Amino acid sequence: MGVVSEQTVAYYGSPPTFVEYLLFVILCVAFYHNMQNTPYVS
Repeated sequence: MGVVSEQTVAYYGSPPTFVEYLLFVILCVAFYHNMQNTPYVS
């Protein structure tokens, strides 16, 4: 966990905030939900 945090700081300059993480999770859920429905809706 510490290694991941250090890599995150190295790449982005600071660890992701809770709001950014929450938005990312919502985006993933919405994308997954869309993928589940796409084959049945033209």
